[in-house]
Amino acid sequence: SMIIGAYSSSGYDFVGEVEQLIIFSSALSDTDRKLVEKYLGSTGGLFSDIPDLSTQALESLVAHYDGQTGVETDGNSVISWTPVDANGDFLDDMIALSTQRGNAGQELITYDGSGKLTFDDTSVGADGRFLEGTLSNAESKELTVFWLGHYKAEAPFATSGAYVYNIGINNTSHQRDDGKGGFVVEQYNGTTYAGDD
Repeated sequence: SMIIGAYSSSGYDFVGEVEQLIIFSSALSDTDRKLVEKYLGSTGGLFSDIPDLSTQALESLVAHYDGQTGVETDGNSVISWTPVDANGDFLDDMIALSTQRGNAGQELITYDGSGKLTFDDTSVGADGRFLEGTLSNAESKELTVFWLGHYKAEAPFATSGAYVYNIGINNTSHQRDDGKGGFVVEQYNGTTYAGDD
C-alpha cells in the first residue's frame, strides 16, 4: 500500500505541498539520481524529458505522481491522483484516492491547477484526510523515492511526526525527524532504520 500525506490511517498528517512523487523499484546509480533530481519540476514523461536516463532506471519506474497531470478534483478539493509511467501514460491501477479519517472534509487536500497539491490538516485531532492507493509492482528489496514539495513551517508537529508519504510493508517514509527538527527517510519493520534525505 501507499499513503501520501500521512503515516497511516492513524494520523501524523502532513501539512504542506507536494508537486511530484517518483518511485523506482531499484537503487538508482549516482548518474541516474542526478538526472532525476535535475528533472524535478519539469513536466512530461521521464522518458521524453530525460533521454539519458538508463534503461534500468526506466524499467524500474513504479509510478510518477506528477502534479501537472492526473489530479481529479471536486471544485478545488482533491478526489484522486493518478500516476504516469515513463512515457507519461496513466497508470489507472495505482490511483491514490482521497481517504477520510473521522469526520475530516475534502477541503483538507486541495489543488488550484498550479501543479501543487496542498495538504492542510492543521488539526491535531482524530479527523484527517490523506491519499491512499496500492502500487502494482513486483516485490523489490531496493527502492528509490524522489519527492518535490515542502513542509509548512508553522504546521502542528513541526519538528516531529509529520509524514509526506509511507510506502509498502516495511513503511518506507519521509518525515520530520522525531524531536530533532530535521528530515529523515525512515524504514520501519519492527526496527527503525533512518537516514538523511
